[in-house]
Amino acid sequence: YYDRQFTKKLNELNTLGEKLFRYNPEDKLKILNNNLDAYYEKLNSTYKIFIKSENYKIDNLRDKLKILNSDNILKKGYAKICQNTKFINSVKDVDDKQNISLYMKDGKLLANVIEKEIFDGE
Repeated sequence: YYDRQFTKKLNELNTLGEKLFRYNPEDKLKILNNNLDAYYEKLNSTYKIFIKSENYKIDNLRDKLKILNSDNILKKGYAKICQNTKFINSVKDVDDKQNISLYMKDGKLLANVIEKEIFDGE
């Protein structure tokens, strides 16, 4: 009777040993840890690429704002023209014999419109 019990327990122990060997938790933890490290590296790399892309977009928008900034346009020799606090962008919008203000990079000029000429095709 004891031999059979011993053999049965020995078989159970061998089966458990095989399962432990097959499902080795330490190896599984190592694999999972390696996978976690790989995911971390991939996430970190993706994050860096995303940040670099967003910084590039911000730099482009900053450059566009500098180009479109009216102060920078005035520095190039252009002027903003106003008549009665209304900005003028066409000769047609200027009233004859009225004053206009010309805003330049370093100040303002007040001028009187004597005559206006509208070019054909414009």
